[in-house]
Amino acid sequence: MDKIYAIIPTMPSRMPYLEKAVASLLPQVDQLFVYFNSFSQLSKAPKFLDKVTLLVGSDLGSAARFYMAEKVDGYYAMCDDDLQYPADYIKVLVNKVEEYGRKAVITFHGKIMDLPLVSYRGIGPGRIKENFPCLKTVLFDREIQIGGTGVMMYHTSALKVCVEDFKEKNLDDTEFSVLANKAGVPIIVAAHREGWLKYLNPPTQDTIWHRNQAPEWDKKLVDQVNGHQWKFLLKQGTPK
Repeated sequence: MDKIYAIIPTMPSRMPYLEKAVASLLPQVDQLFVYFNSFSQLSKAPKFLDKVTLLVGSDLGSAARFYMAEKVDGYYAMCDDDLQYPADYIKVLVNKVEEYGRKAVITFHGKIMDLPLVSYRGIGPGRIKENFPCLKTVLFDREIQIGGTGVMMYHTSALKVCVEDFKEKNLDDTEFSVLANKAGVPIIVAAHREGWLKYLNPPTQDTIWHRNQAPEWDKKLVDQVNGHQWKFLLKQGTPK
């Protein structure tokens, strides 16, 4: 069986939550990478990181999830430092990647947009048409346009991307989704139940979600989505 890799980007303020994310993923993968964005105190890294591969570099934001994408071969899972992953998480992802013949990206979070966009926020005309949250129940698999990279896996044979492909630090959901769609690789949000993934509730407003609420971020997201000619690659609307 091909090796299974996972990567978590993080920053110093997230260390208490990172420990739970690492503990939930480490037994499930062959190698777990943790990328520290501009982290200058690696000599003081806590013991819970002893069995992970530590990566340090410039501040790439959440796009650091793709730091190892072109350097490994196998199943590549991108994760968040504020989620606790269930014990069967990686197994479910691998099985889904295989179910789609290693030719699709699998995620548990995503959106179908009503194009052209006027805003990336909210539900309705010119906004989000259908939302599939990772923390809520999704009844059946659906092909989507924008996939959540923090709960995502693909086989590296399906798609070749590298961290240099990402022009923004924290817009990798949209940037990666555009890259996959251009390459003819569908993104599938997989069925799951509410409560399977658990949010660790870090007490900070400095999250990607909060940043994306700012008008300048919304404009960037709208421009990225509207700048691509989207195409659905699989038959829509049929439960698997």
